[in-house]
Amino acid sequence: MIVIENASTYGANECVKIDDIRKADNYVFTWDGGSTSDVSANFPWDFSANGTAANIPVISTKNGSSQSWSVSSKPSWITTSTTSSKVTISASDNSGSARSGTIVLTQSGSNKTLRINVSQDAYSATVEWRYKFGFSNGARDNISIAIRNMREYEGASVTFASYKSKYVDGVEDVSSRQYVDFSIGDYASWATVTKVSSSIANEGKFRFTLLSNLNNKSNR
Repeated sequence: MIVIENASTYGANECVKIDDIRKADNYVFTWDGGSTSDVSANFPWDFSANGTAANIPVISTKNGSSQSWSVSSKPSWITTSTTSSKVTISASDNSGSARSGTIVLTQSGSNKTLRINVSQDAYSATVEWRYKFGFSNGARDNISIAIRNMREYEGASVTFASYKSKYVDGVEDVSSRQYVDFSIGDYASWATVTKVSSSIANEGKFRFTLLSNLNNKSNR
């Protein structure tokens, strides 16, 4: 192919000066392998923790020599860096639904373009239910109650936390707390222990009742 310089200065059927005739520049702008078809790259929602940047080779020449090119457009959640022979693509973490977009590369001089279709998976939270079963002081094992006077502790009650709650990505959703029922196992032969209702949400409660003969002995 040839190009006529200053073509606009010539009239119809006018002879062209030989100095104004030259061979057209040969621009090449392709992916590695020669294709110009769109390519794709997909990223996980948690790119910072589990993602890998995409490195895509680019061939850009003018008359056999390297020709500059640039990223002319891209989605806002995409980050790119370039060398003369490749584009590197990264994504920010996604906190919403799946998303997609297109990166456009443009060659200088020819305005030829290459397109990369990018997509990212939707945010996926880690959800788990955790159970809380323990006394108000944080103890989860045995606690001790020193009984100095039997009559003083007649009908005494003990409260504790007994619930489950939902954690999203390790953070508790306090509004999700749900009371979890409990049962009473073994206890001392000199008392009875019964469950009683609690006025506090998500709280378990039980009451001591001393045997009458032991209570009478303690107050003689």
